[in-house]
Amino acid sequence: MGRYHVAWHPTALGELASIWIDAVDREWATTAADAIDNELRINPRSKGSDMGNGRYGLEVGPLYIAFEVVDEDGLVRVLAVAPIWLE
Repeated sequence: MGRYHVAWHPTALGELASIWIDAVDREWATTAADAIDNELRINPRSKGSDMGNGRYGLEVGPLYIAFEVVDEDGLVRVLAVAPIWLE
């Protein structure tokens, strides 16, 4: 169980940027994004719920993310992000 590199898919980055721009308090969005990176660096499969097709879902603060783990590359790719209150 090593450390993984966390990469954000461009679509997820765009979603995060929109959430940040629309946020009344932008600090929470920045803090949540940092927490996502920290949470997924070690043993990411144990952090989320299995959504099938190699994808996982995880609630971090006020955000819900979908991610996939690419073991051979030591990579976790964040695929989508949404504020929980829109779910």
